[in-house]
Amino acid sequence: MQDSRLLLEALQEGSSRGAAASGLFAHVCGAALSGGGRIGDIKQNPRLAGFLAYLERESVRLRDEAIPPLPYSLFTLFDREGDRARFEKPYFERRNRLMVYGLASWLWKRPEDVAALEDILWAVCDEYSWCLPAHMGGKSRSPAAAQTDSAGVVTAARFDNATTIDLFACETGLALAECCAALEGVLAPQVVWRARKEVYRRLIQSYLAYGAFQHWELLKMNWCSVCGGGLGAAACYLIEDDRLLGGILYKLLPTLDRFLDSFTADGACVEGLSYWNYGVSYFVMFADVLFHRTGGRIDLLQDPRFENVARFQQKCYLAGGAQVYFADAETSGFRMGLTDYLRRRISGVAVPPQDKAMRIEADNKGHFNHALRDFPQSLRDLVWTEPQEPPPFKPEPLVFLPDAQWLIANAGETAFAAKGGHNDEPHNHNDVGAFLYAKKGKMIVCDLGSGQYTKDYFNENRYTVFCAQSFSHSVPLINGAGQKPGRAYEAKECRIGPGAQMVLDLAGAYDVDGLLSLKRRFVFDPSRGGLKIEDCFLFSRDRLPAPIPIIERFVTLYRPQIDGSAVRIDAGGTVGVLTCARGTTPIIREHTHRDHYGNDVTVYLVDFAFAPEGAELSVVFELA
Repeated sequence: MQDSRLLLEALQEGSSRGAAASGLFAHVCGAALSGGGRIGDIKQNPRLAGFLAYLERESVRLRDEAIPPLPYSLFTLFDREGDRARFEKPYFERRNRLMVYGLASWLWKRPEDVAALEDILWAVCDEYSWCLPAHMGGKSRSPAAAQTDSAGVVTAARFDNATTIDLFACETGLALAECCAALEGVLAPQVVWRARKEVYRRLIQSYLAYGAFQHWELLKMNWCSVCGGGLGAAACYLIEDDRLLGGILYKLLPTLDRFLDSFTADGACVEGLSYWNYGVSYFVMFADVLFHRTGGRIDLLQDPRFENVARFQQKCYLAGGAQVYFADAETSGFRMGLTDYLRRRISGVAVPPQDKAMRIEADNKGHFNHALRDFPQSLRDLVWTEPQEPPPFKPEPLVFLPDAQWLIANAGETAFAAKGGHNDEPHNHNDVGAFLYAKKGKMIVCDLGSGQYTKDYFNENRYTVFCAQSFSHSVPLINGAGQKPGRAYEAKECRIGPGAQMVLDLAGAYDVDGLLSLKRRFVFDPSRGGLKIEDCFLFSRDRLPAPIPIIERFVTLYRPQIDGSAVRIDAGGTVGVLTCARGTTPIIREHTHRDHYGNDVTVYLVDFAFAPEGAELSVVFELA
């Protein structure tokens, strides 16, 4: 934990260098680029040309569109019906407008852009709450009150959904704080005053007055950095007084430390790459703000745990251009600004292929891809992205992350990734032993990623949703049952062998009477890009009243074709062939999956059925 006296002295050092609240933005953005971070440099940066053109187009288009309303009927919809999307669509459209006009006003200072920015800032200040109703714990319709017993004794902290602090309240607060810092003297003073007042009331005052631990202070996941980092950075922009700011940061810093503890010792983010992007972005943004606010005395990126974390992103980019994604992760691109910044700060950080960068001008996922429409992160894309193209990306031939129990292998244009782990990971799916197989950037055998975020997706009904179950993953189904959720359901005896081999005992992930072991072995042959999967089942002989049905399932988004015991999966000209050494003919099933963006996606389930008479069964599959 940071020493309080040293923290105060560091803040005083920053103030003596002119980096207190009123001068902080110039320090943060002025030192960002090797060329000085000036607006002129940004406008001339060839790697930002598409982004700048998008801002130009959007700033014109949005002038003819009204700011979307957020009525009470939408605000309460989640608690009434479990629907998040209809409220969040206009909510994030407002944040997109804030990002567009905030950056356009900073870059070009056009009066029409500034006027539009003032309007959206005013509208955001009018919002009843910046917290999403889905993050209010079922209390979107509850009045603000502390819970007391009949004698008036306080039994629970005061809850006020108008000032509840979640991910997006902190995103919004930092966006407003930085807009005001960047454009003070350009924006109307009344707008600046009101925006800062609302940030202080909804974030800082709420945080200090709540008293009890915020739920995100006790987590180990992206919430720690987004809430802690967003709130902490906003406080740095709003509070001049070193002692007051120090008290707030002293309370927040352990939460940022918990974020680093959310990664395995080998740096893996088991939430997946998209959540790595989100959480690390806010951690690094806060670390950078704090570095400048303390005159360089406090540098959170010097923490030895962070080196492996910073290098995790590049390990998830596969030969051929595909990405590793498990659980609720999705195939999102990398942030150019963040990645360039990390490459300057941390040795060994590599920049993934440029065609995999997040590009808002090419985004087709709409308002839900909110990370692209977040002002603080988009600002860093402008000020942190280097104009020079980085060196060509070369995926590592073999990556083993022992603490996460991930194996990633690349050869030519073929790649595979497999995981062990347990079934209580953040954004968990019941997927111990699942794997991915890609050729030329196409996922021949895939993971579905996250489903649509609804009320049931984050309550006790989560594992009734197809994509969170074992049934949607390439793992065995035993006696009609998949894996069970919970920390106790895990892979055991994870080890790697010569070359690209990994062996796991998956039996502990199931609750099947009589199952003694289920050894799954992956063997990847880099010379031809082939993958062998061998499953060895062992049952207790005294618990075998009848043959136990086993289904070996393989999941793909491309329509498969059966040819005897082989399955041909054609991904638009890139073909993968799955074979079973026993000559078993599979059955193809179809399922409709509702993806994260609310789209219905057809999923193909390739099932090989077995009914062993004895206590042992060994089956071998090959992919090429």
